[in-house]
Amino acid sequence: MSAELRDALAAREFVLHYQPKVELATGQVVGCEALLRWQHPQRGLVMPGEFLDAAEASDMILELGEWVLRTGCAQIVAWHDAGAPAVALAVNLSGRQFRDERLPERVASALRDTGLRPPALELDLTEAIVMEDAANFVTRLAALKALGIRLSLDDFGTGYSNLSYLKRFPLDFLKVDRSFVQDVTTNPDDAAIVRAVISLGHSLGLAVVAEGVETEAQVEWLRRERCEQIQGYVFSRPLPAAQFEALLRSRKGLPSRGTGAQDGKTLLIVDDDAGVAASVVRVLRRDGYHVLTAPNAKDALDLMALNVVHVVISDHRMPAMTGAELLGKVKLLYPDTVRILFSGYIEIEALTEAVNRGAIYRFLLKPWDDETLRESVRQAFHHYWLTHTLKERTG
Repeated sequence: MSAELRDALAAREFVLHYQPKVELATGQVVGCEALLRWQHPQRGLVMPGEFLDAAEASDMILELGEWVLRTGCAQIVAWHDAGAPAVALAVNLSGRQFRDERLPERVASALRDTGLRPPALELDLTEAIVMEDAANFVTRLAALKALGIRLSLDDFGTGYSNLSYLKRFPLDFLKVDRSFVQDVTTNPDDAAIVRAVISLGHSLGLAVVAEGVETEAQVEWLRRERCEQIQGYVFSRPLPAAQFEALLRSRKGLPSRGTGAQDGKTLLIVDDDAGVAASVVRVLRRDGYHVLTAPNAKDALDLMALNVVHVVISDHRMPAMTGAELLGKVKLLYPDTVRILFSGYIEIEALTEAVNRGAIYRFLLKPWDDETLRESVRQAFHHYWLTHTLKERTG
Protein backbone atom coordinates (compact mmCIF):
# COMPACT_ATOMS: atom_id res chain seq x y z
CA MET A 1 0.00 0.00 0.00
CA SER A 2 2.83 2.38 0.83
CA ALA A 3 4.36 1.83 -2.61
CA GLU A 4 0.97 2.29 -4.28
CA LEU A 5 0.45 5.55 -2.40
CA ARG A 6 3.85 6.79 -3.48
CA ASP A 7 3.01 5.97 -7.11
CA ALA A 8 -0.36 7.70 -6.74
CA LEU A 9 1.31 10.86 -5.44
CA ALA A 10 3.74 10.86 -8.36
CA ALA A 11 0.84 10.32 -10.79
CA ARG A 12 -1.12 13.22 -9.22
CA GLU A 13 -4.05 11.02 -8.29
CA PHE A 14 -4.69 12.81 -4.99
CA VAL A 15 -7.12 15.70 -4.81
CA LEU A 16 -8.40 18.01 -2.09
CA HIS A 17 -12.02 18.69 -1.27
CA TYR A 18 -12.89 21.71 0.83
CA GLN A 19 -15.62 21.91 3.47
CA PRO A 20 -16.79 25.44 4.27
CA LYS A 21 -16.51 26.88 7.77
CA VAL A 22 -19.31 29.35 8.43
CA GLU A 23 -19.33 32.15 10.99
CA LEU A 24 -22.65 32.09 12.84
CA ALA A 25 -22.68 35.80 13.70
CA THR A 26 -22.62 36.82 10.02
CA GLY A 27 -23.67 33.63 8.22
CA GLN A 28 -20.68 34.02 5.88
CA VAL A 29 -18.02 31.51 4.79
CA VAL A 30 -14.82 32.46 6.60
CA GLY A 31 -12.72 29.39 5.98
CA CYS A 32 -12.52 25.81 4.79
CA GLU A 33 -11.06 22.51 5.90
CA ALA A 34 -8.89 20.70 3.35
CA LEU A 35 -9.86 17.02 3.11
CA LEU A 36 -7.73 14.49 1.21
CA ARG A 37 -9.25 12.19 -1.43
CA TRP A 38 -7.65 9.61 -3.73
CA GLN A 39 -8.96 9.65 -7.29
CA HIS A 40 -8.08 6.02 -8.00
CA PRO A 41 -8.02 5.09 -11.74
CA GLN A 42 -9.97 1.85 -11.12
CA ARG A 43 -11.77 2.30 -7.78
CA GLY A 44 -12.91 5.88 -8.23
CA LEU A 45 -12.89 8.35 -5.35
CA VAL A 46 -11.33 6.68 -2.30
CA MET A 47 -11.91 8.17 1.14
CA PRO A 48 -8.94 8.66 3.52
CA GLY A 49 -10.18 6.06 6.00
CA GLU A 50 -9.14 3.42 3.50
CA PHE A 51 -5.50 4.45 3.12
CA LEU A 52 -4.35 6.88 5.83
CA ASP A 53 -3.55 4.15 8.37
CA ALA A 54 -1.13 2.61 5.90
CA ALA A 55 0.39 6.02 5.20
CA GLU A 56 0.69 6.73 8.93
CA ALA A 57 2.53 3.45 9.46
CA SER A 58 5.30 4.64 7.16
CA ASP A 59 7.02 7.91 6.34
CA MET A 60 4.64 8.26 3.41
CA ILE A 61 2.36 10.32 5.66
CA LEU A 62 5.01 13.04 5.75
CA GLU A 63 5.04 13.35 1.98
CA LEU A 64 1.24 13.24 1.76
CA GLY A 65 0.89 15.74 4.59
CA GLU A 66 3.28 18.18 2.97
CA TRP A 67 1.43 17.81 -0.34
CA VAL A 68 -1.88 18.62 1.36
CA LEU A 69 -0.36 21.63 3.12
CA ARG A 70 1.27 23.10 0.02
CA THR A 71 -1.64 22.36 -2.30
CA GLY A 72 -4.16 23.86 0.09
CA CYS A 73 -2.10 26.99 0.74
CA ALA A 74 -1.52 27.53 -2.98
CA GLN A 75 -5.26 27.09 -3.68
CA ILE A 76 -6.28 29.72 -1.10
CA VAL A 77 -3.83 32.21 -2.63
CA ALA A 78 -5.06 31.39 -6.17
CA TRP A 79 -8.69 32.00 -5.21
CA HIS A 80 -7.82 35.31 -3.56
CA ASP A 81 -5.70 36.46 -6.51
CA ALA A 82 -8.60 35.60 -8.85
CA GLY A 83 -10.92 37.92 -6.93
CA ALA A 84 -12.78 35.45 -4.71
CA PRO A 85 -13.44 36.41 -1.07
CA ALA A 86 -10.55 35.72 1.28
CA VAL A 87 -10.90 32.64 3.49
CA ALA A 88 -8.69 30.76 5.92
CA LEU A 89 -7.45 27.19 5.43
CA ALA A 90 -7.58 24.43 8.04
CA VAL A 91 -5.30 21.41 7.60
CA ASN A 92 -5.35 18.27 9.76
CA LEU A 93 -2.09 17.00 11.19
CA SER A 94 -1.46 13.34 11.98
CA GLY A 95 0.52 12.18 14.99
CA ARG A 96 3.47 11.20 12.80
CA GLN A 97 3.55 14.65 11.22
CA PHE A 98 3.44 16.40 14.57
CA ARG A 99 6.35 14.32 15.87
CA ASP A 100 8.41 15.30 12.83
CA GLU A 101 11.14 17.67 14.06
CA ARG A 102 11.07 19.45 10.72
CA LEU A 103 7.36 20.33 10.94
CA PRO A 104 7.83 24.06 11.75
CA GLU A 105 10.35 24.27 8.92
CA ARG A 106 7.95 22.53 6.50
CA VAL A 107 5.10 24.88 7.45
CA ALA A 108 7.29 27.99 7.15
CA SER A 109 8.51 26.82 3.73
CA ALA A 110 4.95 26.21 2.49
CA LEU A 111 3.87 29.68 3.59
CA ARG A 112 6.91 31.32 2.04
CA ASP A 113 6.69 29.44 -1.28
CA THR A 114 2.94 29.90 -1.77
CA GLY A 115 2.67 33.44 -0.42
CA LEU A 116 -0.14 32.62 2.01
CA ARG A 117 -0.34 34.98 4.98
CA PRO A 118 0.32 32.99 8.20
CA PRO A 119 -2.96 34.00 9.96
CA ALA A 120 -4.86 32.40 7.07
CA LEU A 121 -3.51 28.94 7.98
CA GLU A 122 -4.92 26.81 10.79
CA LEU A 123 -3.45 23.48 11.84
CA ASP A 124 -5.85 21.00 13.47
CA LEU A 125 -4.58 18.55 16.09
CA THR A 126 -6.53 15.86 17.92
CA GLU A 127 -6.58 15.20 21.66
CA ALA A 128 -4.80 11.88 21.08
CA ILE A 129 -1.84 13.75 19.57
CA VAL A 130 -1.89 16.34 22.33
CA MET A 131 -1.88 13.95 25.27
CA GLU A 132 0.64 11.51 23.81
CA ASP A 133 3.38 13.76 25.16
CA ALA A 134 1.69 16.83 26.62
CA ALA A 135 4.83 18.39 28.09
CA ASN A 136 6.71 18.39 24.78
CA PHE A 137 3.50 19.32 22.97
CA VAL A 138 3.61 22.79 24.55
CA THR A 139 7.10 23.40 23.16
CA ARG A 140 6.18 22.14 19.71
CA LEU A 141 3.04 24.28 19.62
CA ALA A 142 5.01 27.35 20.62
CA ALA A 143 7.36 26.81 17.67
CA LEU A 144 4.40 26.60 15.28
CA LYS A 145 2.63 29.55 16.90
CA ALA A 146 5.76 31.65 16.42
CA LEU A 147 5.17 31.39 12.67
CA GLY A 148 1.98 33.44 13.07
CA ILE A 149 -0.43 30.63 12.17
CA ARG A 150 -3.51 29.56 14.15
CA LEU A 151 -3.99 26.27 16.00
CA SER A 152 -7.06 24.26 16.90
CA LEU A 153 -7.82 21.22 19.05
CA ASP A 154 -10.03 18.91 17.00
CA ASP A 155 -12.72 16.45 18.19
CA PHE A 156 -12.63 17.99 21.65
CA GLY A 157 -14.38 15.91 24.30
CA THR A 158 -13.64 12.49 22.82
CA GLY A 159 -10.11 12.05 24.20
CA TYR A 160 -8.33 12.54 27.46
CA SER A 161 -7.37 16.20 27.64
CA ASN A 162 -5.79 17.29 30.89
CA LEU A 163 -7.25 20.70 31.67
CA SER A 164 -4.12 21.78 33.51
CA TYR A 165 -2.26 21.39 30.21
CA LEU A 166 -5.04 22.81 28.09
CA LYS A 167 -4.69 26.25 29.66
CA ARG A 168 -1.00 26.25 28.67
CA PHE A 169 -1.56 25.36 25.02
CA PRO A 170 -1.34 28.40 22.67
CA LEU A 171 -4.56 27.42 20.85
CA ASP A 172 -7.03 29.56 18.92
CA PHE A 173 -9.97 27.16 18.43
CA LEU A 174 -11.73 24.27 20.12
CA LYS A 175 -13.67 21.99 17.79
CA VAL A 176 -16.70 20.19 19.24
CA ASP A 177 -16.92 16.62 17.97
CA ARG A 178 -19.91 15.74 15.79
CA SER A 179 -20.93 12.93 18.16
CA PHE A 180 -22.09 15.57 20.65
CA VAL A 181 -23.66 17.87 18.06
CA GLN A 182 -25.94 15.37 16.33
CA ASP A 183 -28.42 15.15 19.26
CA VAL A 184 -27.77 18.52 20.85
CA THR A 185 -31.39 19.68 20.46
CA THR A 186 -32.94 16.53 21.92
CA ASN A 187 -30.45 15.00 24.36
CA PRO A 188 -29.93 17.00 27.57
CA ASP A 189 -26.60 15.28 28.25
CA ASP A 190 -25.17 16.24 24.85
CA ALA A 191 -26.54 19.77 25.25
CA ALA A 192 -24.84 20.07 28.64
CA ILE A 193 -21.51 18.85 27.21
CA VAL A 194 -21.60 21.27 24.27
CA ARG A 195 -22.56 24.17 26.53
CA ALA A 196 -19.66 23.26 28.82
CA VAL A 197 -17.18 23.11 25.91
CA ILE A 198 -18.37 26.49 24.60
CA SER A 199 -18.09 28.01 28.07
CA LEU A 200 -14.64 26.46 28.61
CA GLY A 201 -13.44 27.71 25.24
CA HIS A 202 -14.65 31.24 25.86
CA SER A 203 -13.16 31.33 29.37
CA LEU A 204 -9.78 30.41 27.83
CA GLY A 205 -10.15 33.04 25.10
CA LEU A 206 -10.74 30.47 22.34
CA ALA A 207 -13.30 30.46 19.54
CA VAL A 208 -15.46 27.33 19.28
CA VAL A 209 -16.26 25.41 16.09
CA ALA A 210 -19.04 22.80 15.96
CA GLU A 211 -18.54 19.95 13.48
CA GLY A 212 -21.16 17.75 11.84
CA VAL A 213 -23.98 20.31 11.94
CA GLU A 214 -26.80 18.89 9.80
CA THR A 215 -30.05 20.68 10.71
CA GLU A 216 -31.34 24.22 10.96
CA ALA A 217 -32.41 23.49 14.53
CA GLN A 218 -28.81 22.65 15.47
CA VAL A 219 -27.64 25.88 13.81
CA GLU A 220 -30.02 28.05 15.81
CA TRP A 221 -29.26 26.23 19.06
CA LEU A 222 -25.53 26.75 18.56
CA ARG A 223 -26.07 30.37 17.54
CA ARG A 224 -27.98 31.06 20.75
CA GLU A 225 -25.22 29.42 22.78
CA ARG A 226 -22.67 31.78 21.14
CA CYS A 227 -20.74 29.14 19.22
CA GLU A 228 -18.58 31.03 16.71
CA GLN A 229 -18.36 28.72 13.67
CA ILE A 230 -19.91 25.58 12.23
CA GLN A 231 -19.07 22.95 9.64
CA GLY A 232 -21.55 20.47 8.26
CA TYR A 233 -23.97 19.34 5.61
CA VAL A 234 -26.62 21.86 6.71
CA PHE A 235 -24.58 24.38 4.71
CA SER A 236 -22.45 22.26 2.39
CA ARG A 237 -20.71 18.93 2.07
CA PRO A 238 -16.97 18.99 1.14
CA LEU A 239 -16.57 20.30 -2.41
CA PRO A 240 -13.95 19.92 -5.15
CA ALA A 241 -11.87 23.06 -5.68
CA ALA A 242 -13.87 24.38 -8.67
CA GLN A 243 -17.21 23.99 -6.87
CA PHE A 244 -15.87 25.60 -3.71
CA GLU A 245 -14.62 28.57 -5.73
CA ALA A 246 -18.09 28.92 -7.29
CA LEU A 247 -19.58 28.85 -3.77
CA LEU A 248 -17.22 31.61 -2.67
CA ARG A 249 -18.02 33.77 -5.68
CA SER A 250 -21.76 33.34 -5.13
CA ARG A 251 -21.26 34.77 -1.63
CA LYS A 252 -23.84 32.30 -0.39
CA GLY A 253 -24.40 32.64 3.32
CA LEU A 254 -26.19 30.84 6.09
CA PRO A 255 -29.63 32.47 6.40
CA SER A 256 -30.50 34.00 9.74
CA ARG A 257 -34.05 33.70 10.98
CA GLY A 258 -36.19 35.53 13.47
CA THR A 259 -36.33 33.69 16.76
CA GLY A 260 -39.53 35.18 18.10
CA ALA A 261 -37.61 36.73 20.97
CA GLN A 262 -38.33 40.31 19.95
CA ASP A 263 -41.74 40.63 21.58
CA GLY A 264 -40.90 38.33 24.47
CA LYS A 265 -44.22 36.48 24.14
CA THR A 266 -43.56 33.24 22.28
CA LEU A 267 -45.83 30.36 23.24
CA LEU A 268 -45.52 26.74 22.07
CA ILE A 269 -48.53 24.39 22.13
CA VAL A 270 -47.81 20.66 21.79
CA ASP A 271 -50.74 18.33 21.12
CA ASP A 272 -51.16 15.38 18.74
CA ASP A 273 -54.85 16.33 18.32
CA ALA A 274 -54.87 19.09 15.70
CA GLY A 275 -58.39 20.14 16.63
CA VAL A 276 -57.48 20.65 20.29
CA ALA A 277 -54.34 22.59 19.35
CA ALA A 278 -56.35 24.85 17.03
CA SER A 279 -58.89 25.53 19.80
CA VAL A 280 -56.15 26.52 22.24
CA VAL A 281 -54.61 28.79 19.62
CA ARG A 282 -57.95 30.55 19.06
CA VAL A 283 -58.31 31.21 22.79
CA LEU A 284 -54.80 32.52 23.32
CA ARG A 285 -53.98 34.35 20.11
CA ARG A 286 -56.23 37.26 21.09
CA ASP A 287 -53.74 38.08 23.85
CA GLY A 288 -51.01 38.91 21.34
CA TYR A 289 -48.78 35.88 21.78
CA HIS A 290 -46.52 34.58 19.05
CA VAL A 291 -48.02 31.07 18.95
CA LEU A 292 -46.23 27.98 17.62
CA THR A 293 -47.72 24.49 17.45
CA ALA A 294 -46.21 20.99 17.26
CA PRO A 295 -47.96 17.60 16.92
CA ASN A 296 -45.30 15.62 18.81
CA ALA A 297 -42.29 15.91 21.09
CA LYS A 298 -39.68 15.70 18.32
CA ASP A 299 -41.19 18.60 16.37
CA ALA A 300 -41.58 20.53 19.61
CA LEU A 301 -37.88 20.21 20.43
CA ASP A 302 -36.96 21.29 16.90
CA LEU A 303 -39.15 24.38 17.23
CA MET A 304 -37.58 25.20 20.59
CA ALA A 305 -34.13 25.04 19.02
CA LEU A 306 -35.27 27.33 16.21
CA ASN A 307 -37.15 29.81 18.40
CA VAL A 308 -36.79 31.38 21.81
CA VAL A 309 -39.86 29.90 23.52
CA HIS A 310 -40.93 31.49 26.79
CA VAL A 311 -43.89 29.25 27.70
CA VAL A 312 -44.74 25.73 26.52
CA ILE A 313 -48.06 23.93 27.01
CA SER A 314 -47.95 20.21 26.32
CA ASP A 315 -50.66 17.57 26.27
CA HIS A 316 -49.69 14.60 28.41
CA ARG A 317 -51.03 11.62 26.43
CA MET A 318 -49.00 11.64 23.22
CA PRO A 319 -47.36 8.78 21.28
CA ALA A 320 -43.60 8.14 21.51
CA MET A 321 -43.09 10.55 24.41
CA THR A 322 -45.55 11.77 27.04
CA GLY A 323 -45.99 15.41 27.88
CA ALA A 324 -44.39 14.90 31.29
CA GLU A 325 -41.33 13.30 29.65
CA LEU A 326 -41.13 16.12 27.11
CA LEU A 327 -41.32 18.83 29.75
CA GLY A 328 -38.66 17.00 31.75
CA LYS A 329 -36.34 17.32 28.75
CA VAL A 330 -37.35 20.95 28.24
CA LYS A 331 -36.39 21.67 31.85
CA LEU A 332 -32.86 20.39 31.19
CA LEU A 333 -32.45 21.86 27.71
CA TYR A 334 -34.16 25.22 28.30
CA PRO A 335 -34.45 25.74 32.06
CA ASP A 336 -35.85 29.28 31.73
CA THR A 337 -38.89 28.16 29.70
CA VAL A 338 -42.06 27.93 31.82
CA ARG A 339 -43.72 24.53 31.42
CA ILE A 340 -47.47 23.74 31.64
CA LEU A 341 -48.88 20.20 31.42
CA PHE A 342 -52.30 19.75 29.83
CA SER A 343 -54.37 16.56 30.13
CA GLY A 344 -57.90 15.22 29.89
CA TYR A 345 -57.16 12.77 32.69
CA ILE A 346 -56.05 13.13 36.28
CA GLU A 347 -52.98 10.87 36.15
CA ILE A 348 -51.74 11.19 39.71
CA GLU A 349 -48.57 9.13 39.30
CA ALA A 350 -47.29 10.98 36.23
CA LEU A 351 -48.34 14.34 37.66
CA THR A 352 -46.65 13.67 41.02
CA GLU A 353 -43.41 12.60 39.34
CA ALA A 354 -43.39 15.67 37.08
CA VAL A 355 -44.03 18.01 40.02
CA ASN A 356 -41.36 16.37 42.17
CA ARG A 357 -38.79 16.73 39.38
CA GLY A 358 -39.73 20.37 38.94
CA ALA A 359 -40.65 19.61 35.33
CA ILE A 360 -43.92 21.58 35.36
CA TYR A 361 -45.00 25.00 36.53
CA ARG A 362 -48.72 24.24 36.40
CA PHE A 363 -51.13 21.41 35.55
CA LEU A 364 -54.37 22.15 33.63
CA LEU A 365 -57.27 19.81 32.97
CA LYS A 366 -59.17 19.36 29.73
CA PRO A 367 -61.79 20.53 28.93
CA TRP A 368 -60.65 23.95 29.99
CA ASP A 369 -62.31 27.18 30.93
CA ASP A 370 -61.15 29.83 28.46
CA GLU A 371 -60.62 32.57 31.02
CA THR A 372 -58.79 30.24 33.39
CA LEU A 373 -56.51 29.14 30.55
CA ARG A 374 -55.79 32.72 29.52
CA GLU A 375 -55.02 33.74 33.10
CA SER A 376 -52.76 30.72 33.65
CA VAL A 377 -50.75 31.55 30.55
CA ARG A 378 -50.58 35.23 31.50
CA GLN A 379 -49.17 34.25 34.90
CA ALA A 380 -46.70 31.87 33.24
CA PHE A 381 -45.27 34.70 31.14
CA HIS A 382 -45.12 36.91 34.20
CA HIS A 383 -43.24 34.14 36.02
CA TYR A 384 -40.80 33.80 33.12
CA TRP A 385 -39.91 37.48 33.06
CA LEU A 386 -39.77 37.71 36.84
CA THR A 387 -37.27 34.84 37.15
CA HIS A 388 -35.37 35.85 34.02
CA THR A 389 -34.88 39.41 35.25
CA LEU A 390 -33.78 38.11 38.64
CA LYS A 391 -31.17 35.84 37.01
CA GLU A 392 -29.79 38.76 34.98
CA ARG A 393 -29.47 40.92 38.10
CA THR A 394 -27.71 38.21 40.09
CA GLY A 395 -25.26 37.43 37.32
